[in-house]
Amino acid sequence: MNKEKAIKNKRIKKVNYHLKSIFLLACSCFFIFNIAKELITAKQIRDELKQEQELAQTILNETEKLKKQKEMLQDPNYALNYARGKLLISQDGEQIFSLDDRK
Repeated sequence: MNKEKAIKNKRIKKVNYHLKSIFLLACSCFFIFNIAKELITAKQIRDELKQEQELAQTILNETEKLKKQKEMLQDPNYALNYARGKLLISQDGEQIFSLDDRK
């Protein structure tokens, strides 16, 4: 009887050992999956941040360009020359010639 009991206890210990191993393996897989998911999410956020920073820089550059243009347009001489060049406005007695840019 003692021998049977000892064999039964060994089997129970073996089964418990395997169950613990399976449980730990499952937990490890779960945590590894979550870490991988978080790494992917972090990379996506970094990529989005980079795109947004590039967009912000583009907007800042354009803002500076528009501020300079605004300052230049506030100068009456520049505004007059700009209007004459872009809108083909002439003074009395002037002739306007438009040259084709195509080659």
